[in-house]
Amino acid sequence: MARTYGCLPSECLVRADSFDVMVLDVANTYKEYVKAQESGKPLPEQLLDTEELANRLKRARGEV
Repeated sequence: MARTYGCLPSECLVRADSFDVMVLDVANTYKEYVKAQESGKPLPEQLLDTEELANRLKRARGEV
């Protein structure tokens, strides 16, 4: 995260919160998605399809 935002790691530890970590994760995941699409390779395994995400949401809500 420090490399991405151009600050010292200690500064990230002091100033960053969970929202910053989430934004960094989303940005990195999107970069992986775009890279896979451009190269014609299959999506990385950690990028789940929408059906699997919907199933996980239902389980988390207790609907299943």
